[in-house]
Amino acid sequence: MLALVASLFAMPAAAATTAGDAPPRTSLTQKGCLGLAARDYYDAGFFPDFGDLADAPTQVTSATVAAARPGIPAYCAVEGYIAPQIGFHLRLPMQGWNGKFFQQGCGGMCGTVFMGEGCNAAVGKGYACIVTDMGHKGTQVDTKWAIGNPQALIDFAWRATHLATVAGKAITTFAYGGKPAKAYFNGCSTGGRQAFTELQKFPEDYDGIIANAPASGMDAGLQLLWSVNANYRADGSQILSFADIDLLSAAVMKSCDGIDGLVDGVINDPRICRFDVASLGLSAEKTAAIRKIYQGPRDSTGRQWTEGAEFGTELRWKGEYVGNDQGPPHYEAFMRDWFRRIGFASDPGKDWKIADFDWDRDPPRVRNAEALLGVWNPDISNFTGRGGKLLLIQGWADDVVMPGPMIRYYAKLATLAGGLDKAKDYARLFMVPGSFHCWRGPGADAIDVIDAMEKWAEQGQAPEKLIGYHPRTPSPTPIYLMPLKPEEVGFSRPYYPWPASTRYSGKGSPDEAGSFVPFTPKELRR
Repeated sequence: MLALVASLFAMPAAAATTAGDAPPRTSLTQKGCLGLAARDYYDAGFFPDFGDLADAPTQVTSATVAAARPGIPAYCAVEGYIAPQIGFHLRLPMQGWNGKFFQQGCGGMCGTVFMGEGCNAAVGKGYACIVTDMGHKGTQVDTKWAIGNPQALIDFAWRATHLATVAGKAITTFAYGGKPAKAYFNGCSTGGRQAFTELQKFPEDYDGIIANAPASGMDAGLQLLWSVNANYRADGSQILSFADIDLLSAAVMKSCDGIDGLVDGVINDPRICRFDVASLGLSAEKTAAIRKIYQGPRDSTGRQWTEGAEFGTELRWKGEYVGNDQGPPHYEAFMRDWFRRIGFASDPGKDWKIADFDWDRDPPRVRNAEALLGVWNPDISNFTGRGGKLLLIQGWADDVVMPGPMIRYYAKLATLAGGLDKAKDYARLFMVPGSFHCWRGPGADAIDVIDAMEKWAEQGQAPEKLIGYHPRTPSPTPIYLMPLKPEEVGFSRPYYPWPASTRYSGKGSPDEAGSFVPFTPKELRR
């Protein structure tokens, strides 16, 4: 009897990790979906055991059929974990699998598989799509999971993203009877960092990677802490008010909005915006606080640790850098906890405040986080050497992950490639005016990045421009179901590869992308 039981458990385990010789199926039956959860297959004599999956021992805990919704086909929702604690959520189309695999990155501290809804766009195009909680349970701003938990930090840094890829591909292969022909990754913020992790550490995992505003180890943390601190006096009171920020934002917009030939509420290229904070007539104290936020983190010798805020981000300072009578700014508590539990190698204690950060002493201490979470290695030859394509996206109005580090990274990548023209063969950067962190804002941020990547990686059509749409109703996640319906679009804009910007041609409707042309300001031409 023991031998019989052992044979039932052992034989199908190999089937779970090896593609069959027959062409893969493009659909799943209800039985095939439910059967991915082991308990449903006992009586039939089949046991899809992924426990011996190389490097990623995996347990499926549930599999259910989710009904179709507008733009999203019915799919098999598979949940489980990879030992010891990496949770995942995988969506497998019940009909019309396109033979490809997709991973959608998470955001913030992750901690749940909430970005499962971020898979909607990929599943709508026929992909099998996975998300991971990055190896711990928590909220997007919770860092308590990191206390005394080096395994969780390793999972969050790189292991969860890679092993979710391994497990997701294996389950997809088992479900459809064949391996995915192509695989793509998309993510923003922490998801953007995940994208870079795959690009640099596991270049064989994906054929194309879309990375938006990657939240790397030191840059985002130092900039956010600096910006919040810039608005505090020594006695703990705040310098700037929401009314001050409204005044500042309106003045910056008035000064810089029309530079691209059109006054539309969007600063198209902050690089050529010229604005003097002193023109506001605010007190010297308030003027200095604003200038510090634009300036970015520096020590007493003037050493610049990373870039500051761009023109066009000002309205996002309210509630994020600047508090009011309803409470302190969002990033005060978040950065306090992040530095205590992740940024520093050891917790300075519960009484530590962000005002205690010493800009002459402490920035090097944050290299602890950079060692874990830093992703700015410009050598991606192992990825590009096998034909990989990299699509970089960055919002100009992002107040959380500033554009500067992405631009610096791309410049280094281009130098290593032997020039921008050579780098464009496999990596292109597109800047999105008026896009806040990952999405939303006054700009046109809804871009079909999946379509652009498919054409590049599969048909050799490098993106000469991307078309962004301003949705009348923002999506609950940064991933839009494309194409948008005409009635859902406020206006559209074209975006061109770096360093080009766009400007209104003076002809045609300002709501149509076709009325704009590429433009590189003279002072920025190289």
